Amino acid sequence: MTSTLRRTERDTQEVIKQQLTALEAGVAEAHGLIENGDYLTAEMHAKTLKEHGVAVSGALRSAIEKARGRKSRAHV
Repeated sequence: MTSTLRRTERDTQEVIKQQLTALEAGVAEAHGLIENGDYLTAEMHAKTLKEHGVAVSGALRSAIEKARGRKSRAHV
């Protein structure tokens, strides 16, 4: 069970890393749109990025809470 848990943690970490990479690419794309004067598209893109960022933040919080919960139980 421990190896399954570790594998799940690694999978979760990998998904979060991929999501962060996608967000970074999206920010770069939005910056390019602004540089080209396409403000309306940049605004729509930024709103989408914000929604995705909130989702990634939630995933990070969840992973942190799970990790803290395991550490607390390990010390008991």
